Amino acid sequence: MSSFPILRKMEFFSEKLSVLTGQIHIRSFTYNTPGNIGFSHSHHSFEVYFQLSGTSIFKVADERFELQENELLIISPGVSHECLFVPFEDYSNLSITFDWLFQPERDTFYAEYVKDEKRVLENMLKHEFSKVSDSCGCRMAIDILCRNLESRRMGEFIKLQNLVTDFLISAAQSFSVVLRRSDFDEITDVGISNNAVKIASYIKQHHTEDISLQSVSEALSYSPRHIQRMILEYFNVTFTDLLHEYRIGTAKKLLFESDYSIEILSQKVGYSDRRSFCKHFKNRVGFTPSEYRVSNDMI
Repeated sequence: MSSFPILRKMEFFSEKLSVLTGQIHIRSFTYNTPGNIGFSHSHHSFEVYFQLSGTSIFKVADERFELQENELLIISPGVSHECLFVPFEDYSNLSITFDWLFQPERDTFYAEYVKDEKRVLENMLKHEFSKVSDSCGCRMAIDILCRNLESRRMGEFIKLQNLVTDFLISAAQSFSVVLRRSDFDEITDVGISNNAVKIASYIKQHHTEDISLQSVSEALSYSPRHIQRMILEYFNVTFTDLLHEYRIGTAKKLLFESDYSIEILSQKVGYSDRRSFCKHFKNRVGFTPSEYRVSNDMI
């Protein structure tokens, strides 16, 4: 609780924060205590209050109610409101006025995430005014924000921006009636994974089999050209080179750990014949498989 007054350092914070759906334009960030002189007013922007400690008494439109610790209050543009002065009451809260500058999604890669963010923000902003309990980490974001303000380290500003964004998205989630996605695992797998790494992982799992660019393309539902491009951009090698690297890597391990003949070993790592295996092995290792096995035996 004693760390909250440091939020006064954010008094002139006014930034446009990037989110998936566009930007959140912060108009003001205010730390409020009984020492603040309140008056009835409204804004052209949305305003969210978060109760840090104690209890605040609000009058919003014609309704009067209490805001308890860790509760959120959202107020729409044009709605008159006031935090009432109550003698001998000790409390603190913060208020953030902001606009959501929505930009329709263009990148289908993030389409599901954009839909989710849009939905939770719309659920919060659809109310004329409403209050809920923090259920999604608003308090945690503010606690970390206070610690970062106290640290005064170089480079903290970008972290402050991210924490304010985190707070507002957490607030929106708290107001949202949709708490979970039944297909969350599927969405995250599609949305946040590195596709080049996913392709490489598939090749690694199946490199000892008779696979080709075409078979991988069919298994992963990417075009052969797309697979080639992603592997080249991320690993700076071709599909064929990556496949050979996995096969030769496995062969080196087996040459050291087993007594398989070169003929049998070449088949086990995915080559159709000994000659092809020996050629690729020497090109990449500098030794024939037999020479490599002897060199390891001498260690």
